[in-house]
Amino acid sequence: MDDGSAEMLRARQQRWNELCRILAPWRDTEGYDTARWQQVRRCDERHASEMAAYEAEMAAYYRERL
Repeated sequence: MDDGSAEMLRARQQRWNELCRILAPWRDTEGYDTARWQQVRRCDERHASEMAAYEAEMAAYYRERL
């Protein structure tokens, strides 16, 4: 469970960055969203709230299309 702690924030950052590395081989293919698949270099409370808002926006976007 994500309790918002600094430790959990670092864990989320690590998972996100790993996902970006996994997807990197497809960066030159049509449909790859370069702006989205960027590794997180800095992670603080402000960034975490921005990321949470982005995740909610993306979830709503995909809910509407599925």
